[in-house]
Amino acid sequence: MWYSKHIFIHDFGLIERFLSDHLKELTEKVPPDEWFFIRYWQGGPHIRLRYRFAEEEQKAAFDRLLENTLRAFEQMHGGHDFRPVDYDPRIVRLEGVDDLGIHPNFSIRDIPYIPELDRYGGEEAMPYSESLFCRSSETAASIIGSVPWPKRYVVAFDLMQYSFVIAQTLGMTGSEEAFFSDYRRVWDAFETDERQEAVREALVSRMVRNHERAEVPAVYRPYLEELQRLMKQILAHQNTFPPGSVHYLMVSHIHMMNNRLGLSPENERFLSGVFTGSRAAV
Repeated sequence: MWYSKHIFIHDFGLIERFLSDHLKELTEKVPPDEWFFIRYWQGGPHIRLRYRFAEEEQKAAFDRLLENTLRAFEQMHGGHDFRPVDYDPRIVRLEGVDDLGIHPNFSIRDIPYIPELDRYGGEEAMPYSESLFCRSSETAASIIGSVPWPKRYVVAFDLMQYSFVIAQTLGMTGSEEAFFSDYRRVWDAFETDERQEAVREALVSRMVRNHERAEVPAVYRPYLEELQRLMKQILAHQNTFPPGSVHYLMVSHIHMMNNRLGLSPENERFLSGVFTGSRAAV
């Protein structure tokens, strides 16, 4: 079974710090059999950490380490200038949630993990998506610990492009423009701005260079090979998407990688717009 901890730290910048400083340490000191995470906002900014242990003693050791790590982090950052927690109404509408209570800062809550079966292809496909969540989380943890902003945007952009290539190879979609038009449409409520537009031409040039590469850069290959292998299994077992919308399975997994890397909805809209030629506020 999956265990689920929600780690509340009421500042997304500090969540980035916690992930970069402690996520790999936690999962290497007491390694779960499998684990994955996402960043989320409901109840206050937090990390949703899901993990499995075959041995109860190992789980207990991991839980103690997590609690002690958060307490030490609180001692270091408890004097941070926290803003009151509020919710972006666009996100609330997009996610369709109605429980908007707030959990205490620097707290850990046991909140059950409920798989999004419809979004990820149904009950038979879900284990393959969960395996992909784990590979994505391991890759993201490595990137978070080694690639600073703004270089991380470039990594996210590359992974978006190469993930599309896999979707195309597997017959999930046709053109790059059509795929990313659908991706961008998810984030239509979020406007990009001129600061992002200033780097558009550099990203367009990178997109062209990526197209011209003879092979995928070695640093991305382990994750992308797993993405292709597991997506084949998801497609073979999924029963929630007809052929014309099956590409949304890849859209969801790209989005979850971007979430783990720390991209905002505005950044997702901007990066997907580079592939479609769409500009700010369009």
